[in-house]
Amino acid sequence: YYRQQPLSFDPHTKVEELKALRARVQRELGKTDPLGSILRDTIDQYLTVVQMLSARGRPEFLTHSRRLYGSARRNG
Repeated sequence: YYRQQPLSFDPHTKVEELKALRARVQRELGKTDPLGSILRDTIDQYLTVVQMLSARGRPEFLTHSRRLYGSARRNG
C-alpha cells in the first residue's frame, strides 16, 4: 500500500540537500567541534529517514528502520 503512495518530497533532491548541509557544517564548524558533531549525526539520521521512506514496502525498509531505532531482538 505505502509503496503506491507518493512522497511529499523528492528523495534524491532531499539527499543532495542534506549532504550539502553536512558538508557545510563540517566546513564551517570543523570536524572536532562538539556542536558540529551533533549536527552531522542528526543530518545522518535524516539521511537514513529519507532512505527508509524511499524503501517503504520493500525489505530494505527494515534495514533502515533498524539502523534508526534498533531491533526488538535480543543480541546473544
